[in-house]
Amino acid sequence: MRYLPFLFLLPLALRPGGFETGVERYFEGNYQKAVKIFRQSCAQGVAAGCGYLGLMYEEGEGVESDKDRALKLYLKACEMGSGEHCTALGFKYEVGADVPQDRQYALYLYGKACDGGDARGCTALGNLYSEEGSPGSDIHRAAHFFRRSCDFGDAEGCFRLGKMYETGTGVRKDKSQAVQYFGKACDGGEEQGCSHYARLHKESDLEALLSSYE
Repeated sequence: MRYLPFLFLLPLALRPGGFETGVERYFEGNYQKAVKIFRQSCAQGVAAGCGYLGLMYEEGEGVESDKDRALKLYLKACEMGSGEHCTALGFKYEVGADVPQDRQYALYLYGKACDGGDARGCTALGNLYSEEGSPGSDIHRAAHFFRRSCDFGDAEGCFRLGKMYETGTGVRKDKSQAVQYFGKACDGGEEQGCSHYARLHKESDLEALLSSYE
């Protein structure tokens, strides 16, 4: 399973040192060169270099496949402050991919990611806390983390929070707030946000029309 979406959150121009050269070699299929560069960048403290090196060990690209080493490299990247790698590793522990399933540890990793400003980590926290009947579920905390993820720009977090305001789940029911968050979700490319935004607007227009006849 690849976690490239988590590894490309920063433009290449913002990556330190020669890391971007490693990315170029990677997508050219020159894995031997890429491995060398990522190994060097990881040793120099570039979290994304550790993450890419972990990916290559996980996939067996340019090196012999080694899942344990890949996990250690993902964790190293996370501990070096890379929120997206904390999120990617948290997902593995949440679903039990290549590791024993451990939802509590997943919560810890997602929390570390969210505290570091990774929007997907905040959304993942909200999703876990919003699962009814799951250990540690807390709908109010879910709303808090969806709000943070939306503030960080994650469209899914905006949509989830909009649903909570529409139904009054974990927050006070507020259609105007629901419309606002559905709108943000739509602006961020979340199609469900667009459809819910349009539906609530139609309902509001109908309610206004009916009230004008009272």
